[in-house]
Amino acid sequence: MRLGVGAAVIAAAAYYLVYAVWRTNFVLIAVIAGVLIGLAVRRGAQGNRAQRYRFIAVVLTYVCVVSTYLPALLEMPGVSNAFTAGLRALYLPFLMLISMKNPVTLILLGFGLHEAWKLSAPNVLNVDGPFHAHETATG
Repeated sequence: MRLGVGAAVIAAAAYYLVYAVWRTNFVLIAVIAGVLIGLAVRRGAQGNRAQRYRFIAVVLTYVCVVSTYLPALLEMPGVSNAFTAGLRALYLPFLMLISMKNPVTLILLGFGLHEAWKLSAPNVLNVDGPFHAHETATG
């Protein structure tokens, strides 16, 4: 789980770096965060097949992506501190879903969550066999 949290911090830091330099929102961070966090959680789980690791990857990805809404929320009137902005950021994607404002952001968030779920699954090697060859009589 520590690797997943580290990947979430790195993805959020990359977003804030892009935001600080170019003053633009980098919405592709959802997919990048999903990939990084999913791979990090799978590595940290060390092959454990428990579903909780996949849920951890999805939650970390969601929290990482909604944390990128904080700069915009802090500039809004009525938001006095970072705690209030953080709480509003947690449910902001659901409001965007209801009002269908900015569907591209929601689609990328969905892809990011899917990648986190998919990539946090352990690699499973199924081996069948040995198989015996039977000779048939020809003639």
